[in-house]
Amino acid sequence: MTRADLEHIIRAAGTIADVDDIVVVGSQAVLGEFPDAQAEFLVFNEAEVFPQQHPERSDLIDASIGEGSPFQRSFGYYAHGVDETTSILPAGWRDRLILVTGENTRQVRGWCLETTIWRSPSTPPGGRRTWSSPGRWPGTAWPAARRSNSGWRRRRFIPKFEP
Repeated sequence: MTRADLEHIIRAAGTIADVDDIVVVGSQAVLGEFPDAQAEFLVFNEAEVFPQQHPERSDLIDASIGEGSPFQRSFGYYAHGVDETTSILPAGWRDRLILVTGENTRQVRGWCLETTIWRSPSTPPGGRRTWSSPGRWPGTAWPAARRSNSGWRRRRFIPKFEP
């Protein structure tokens, strides 16, 4: 996924949920801070998003432009409607969001997690970050599932750190 793809998702999610602010969590949030991110950050075709003021509308996003939708079949990427409990975030995370807005988002404001939020306090300086996702990298496991209005969902994997 590229920055332009993320901006398209922000625009579509804002329109579907009828909101002006969309929060982007998960691996594609890196595109907020680094629009020209390295190729290894561009391999995922999913952005986890939720409406900032109306997180209950994330199911609308998931149903309209989520996995398996005509949107995904047309563009090759999709939005996963989540909420703020999907990822374990530190206190004050809302004060450390990166704004993505402009003509490509049709003035819908996308708020991406700052990449320093992904750094574990126990990671030593110079520590190496790896991404945890079962089946893709050895030694990883799925996070717990959570209940949503539309049924059970797997919690989105979060970065795992190694020294």
